[in-house]
Amino acid sequence: MPLPRHVPVAIAAVVVLSGSLALTLGAARGADAAPALGNVLLAQSAEEMSPQMRSALIRALQEELNAKGYGAGPVDGVTGARTRAAIRAYQRDAGLRVTGQPSKDLLDHMKFSSEATERREAPPPAASSTPTGDRELVRSVQRELQVRGYYKGGIDGIVGPNTREAVRAFQRDAGFDVTGTVDQRLLTELRVADPNIRTGG
Repeated sequence: MPLPRHVPVAIAAVVVLSGSLALTLGAARGADAAPALGNVLLAQSAEEMSPQMRSALIRALQEELNAKGYGAGPVDGVTGARTRAAIRAYQRDAGLRVTGQPSKDLLDHMKFSSEATERREAPPPAASSTPTGDRELVRSVQRELQVRGYYKGGIDGIVGPNTREAVRAFQRDAGFDVTGTVDQRLLTELRVADPNIRTGG
């Protein structure tokens, strides 16, 4: 379709690249439409990318995660359980929203964030006895573990051998540090982890 003579060269270039959508926006907004079009056309989420771009993005994320000690597994361009668990761990440590989803924004954060985020050391195991004030937390953890099939005991708020073993089994399957520790961080991990992470799953 021929372009009107008054359309600036920059807009014409965008029209050639992006088709009728760009032409419509360009006609409506004028010369300063090009930056907005750049945002419209940019695919941030891996799901919005072509298979080749998605694979390249995930490989780059896996390389960065492994380099930072998050154990994303083989650099194969596939978002498996280990890669998602590593992404969640990085997001949690970096104070980001925990989604487990690969994206260009996440890769940019890993490469260019002013504060380096490395895998944090696992906290020491909690004491065998459970303070009364923490029992509701322990009950919540036991319930979450029970839903995923890891815990078979009673919801008693006591961190006994069965609870610790259930915690360790979940941490192994989710790709987290295996500590057996019951704390608020564990409860958060249980609540945000992939629902497919369950015993025998």
